[in-house]
Amino acid sequence: MTVKTAFRIICLTILLGVGWLMFSRASRTIQAQEIIQQLAQNDSATTEEVGEETTESLEETAEKGIQQVKKYLDPSRVQGVIQELFSTHYGEVGEVQRINDDALTFQNPQGTTILAIDEAEVEITKADKKLSLNDIAVGDWVTVLGYKEAEDFTPKVIMVSEESPRPDTQLVVIGMITDISTKEVTLTDRATNEERTFVFTKTSAVEDADAEEAEIADFDVDVNVLLVATTTDEEKEFEVKTMRSLASLNDLN
Repeated sequence: MTVKTAFRIICLTILLGVGWLMFSRASRTIQAQEIIQQLAQNDSATTEEVGEETTESLEETAEKGIQQVKKYLDPSRVQGVIQELFSTHYGEVGEVQRINDDALTFQNPQGTTILAIDEAEVEITKADKKLSLNDIAVGDWVTVLGYKEAEDFTPKVIMVSEESPRPDTQLVVIGMITDISTKEVTLTDRATNEERTFVFTKTSAVEDADAEEAEIADFDVDVNVLLVATTTDEEKEFEVKTMRSLASLNDLN
């Protein structure tokens, strides 16, 4: 083999090697591109699936929201909410004067109230037991609760009792006795300089200056006393709960 021939063989081998290398790289590039395209297609499909799921979830949530809105826009519920917004909780206490089939009349210091009663809309109770309007008697006391809009009072609950549920009004007076008997005592109020008369009852407590029990007969005019009295109606007389002398009755006598 001549040198020239050997040189040609070597050049051909090199060319073949370079060609194979370039072919190999091209094949790998094509495979890579195919893989990338496949992945892109998969990602696109996955994205579409996720998008569809998200859309379905949003539609479901929106539908639930619409149903909730419809529920709260129910006419009866809306009417109740409007009444709450524009009405004021209100109540009255009074002594029953008259009962009709569809009305109740009661009286308190503010005057006489006549209320139309729809028994289907008003709950009437006495000692936690349900009553009808006709079960209420003249002389009973009622506590009526409801709503008031302008001058219109709409009752919702009527609680019935045999005695006034209002707390007694209490009065404390320091004054000098101007008149006294076994039934009542009249004082000149030291604070107002006005005379007021108070009624003794079986439960009235009469005491000396040291809180010891005493008798009404031990008191006389011009004696200064501390008097506590109560009433269920300020238009009526106050009843003596306690009358205590401010000085020793023994010293006064």
